[in-house]
Amino acid sequence: MARSFWVLQLVIWATQLLLWGPQALTEREPLQIVMAIFTTVGLAAAVWMGLTGARIELLVHEDSLELRRRFRPLTVARADVIGFKGNVSGRPSWSEYVIIETRSGEVRLPALKPSPSVLLPRLQRWAGVDEKPDP
Repeated sequence: MARSFWVLQLVIWATQLLLWGPQALTEREPLQIVMAIFTTVGLAAAVWMGLTGARIELLVHEDSLELRRRFRPLTVARADVIGFKGNVSGRPSWSEYVIIETRSGEVRLPALKPSPSVLLPRLQRWAGVDEKPDP
């Protein structure tokens, strides 16, 4: 779904540039020049974001769990983990993401591959905990 959204953005920005660009070059109106520059920057940003992508890695170390992402990387110590669960309690196959329960609160992991139905048992074995039931 993210890839189709990116393609849609490229189509929209390219269409806008095709509309504003020729007008800005021929008529030289300030508004048209500003809009052509704006759409060029938007198209360049969409291309850059699509090509670099949001690289998210979940690394499991012996003593910590590390989520590497572009913004807000996260490290959770194994000793702080109380439990893991999916966003649909008791139904890992229905869940879209994993929630880590720590001593300081809950941490929601982004949607990762493999799915929570595969990831949850692995993380629970790693931490030596079971799925924490809701009260």
